[in-house]
Amino acid sequence: MIIYLCCRLNGQTIIAKVMRASNSGNEAGKTFAVEQNGEHATLGIKKRSLFFADYRFHMNTKEFILKDNPINSLLYFCVDGTVLGKKIRIEENWDKEIEVKLDRRKVALIKPNTLSLEATIFMEEEASRHFLLFSLTCLMYVMFIIYKDESKIIERLMDELLDEGEE
Repeated sequence: MIIYLCCRLNGQTIIAKVMRASNSGNEAGKTFAVEQNGEHATLGIKKRSLFFADYRFHMNTKEFILKDNPINSLLYFCVDGTVLGKKIRIEENWDKEIEVKLDRRKVALIKPNTLSLEATIFMEEEASRHFLLFSLTCLMYVMFIIYKDESKIIERLMDELLDEGEE
């Protein structure tokens, strides 16, 4: 599977190519990579509990762990962590877009295409200079897609349980 993400940075368009990857210690089929200008980064879901995920982000020799926010993630996609010594939050907003905030300041906005897996990313100029932030933003969009798919499955199971209880 390959997903192309269109990133708009200062009037320029950059295409990010996101591909499936593998990493031992992560759930099978839930690790992805992005490459640009010779740099490479991966993000995957670690083995997890029933409802909440931990994410392993690798770039060069550095590893960062991000986690589903245990309160907000029950209602919408929300991941917290620390990168570059700053707190990062990636969360779905009311318009079903994904905001990337660094120390509470919005540095990127991901607008999913409702007809395909593609998305358009708007990123602050300063943030776009860091491959780490650029690649993490691109890869988190794929984690958002996985979250949405898994949420639908859980909703269906809950509906079935509730329907059985009414009978």
